[in-house]
Amino acid sequence: MNNKRYTQLVLQNTPIILFVIVFLIFGLLAPRFFSIPAAETILKQASYIGIVAVGMTFVILTAGIDLSVGSNMYVSATVAGLVMQDFKAPVWAGLLACLATGVIFGLVNSFLITRLKIIPFIATLGTMVAGKGFGLLLSKSIQIPFPDSVLDLGSSRLFAVIPLPIVIFAVVVLVAHLILTMTPLGRQIYAVGNDAEAAKKAGLNVGRVLGTVYVVSGFMAALGGLCRWRSRASSIPVSVKATNSTPLPPRS
Repeated sequence: MNNKRYTQLVLQNTPIILFVIVFLIFGLLAPRFFSIPAAETILKQASYIGIVAVGMTFVILTAGIDLSVGSNMYVSATVAGLVMQDFKAPVWAGLLACLATGVIFGLVNSFLITRLKIIPFIATLGTMVAGKGFGLLLSKSIQIPFPDSVLDLGSSRLFAVIPLPIVIFAVVVLVAHLILTMTPLGRQIYAVGNDAEAAKKAGLNVGRVLGTVYVVSGFMAALGGLCRWRSRASSIPVSVKATNSTPLPPRS
């Protein structure tokens, strides 16, 4: 009985165990990997991926998928750059434009999935390709510089200690955890993911739940793109060979 319980515990925590093993291997191969500056750099560089992953978690919990997050990040950052460069808008206006673009991306996905009844894989694959084309149309395949204040914001620290991207990531994780574990919406998301038909028969508005998670994913993708490009002070156009998640700079 104890062996069975131990095995079940190991299987339930396999990702954490694997993470610890990988962490220890890298630490043994490179002792400086255990240093605070190294941990800070890793967390800062991975913060935007974590933010996007939080949004994707909402979608995956409903048994869906969102392939458009990479294009969303690119288009949202491009819109922010154009707003600040061409219209001489303040930084806060550019940030709002970036997040609003992400929400619009999510609304388009929601419409395709809940109204037109297109399966999530095909719907978000279409918006991924369309988003890349739209982003290239806006940027004309050139870098869009952001103001120096954006770079300063990306390198700022909370209480002069914790980098701002890490703080944003931590807040996003905390809010997402509270929503999924302590709100009716969170319970509805789990219910839809477990059995959409049963959830519908129980009186849940499945379409609204699905629409909400894709809007959340779009918002998080835009926020992640904001954190990514803020450290570069420019929006980098997607090359022909770019992947969905990692836009590449143009050849020099």
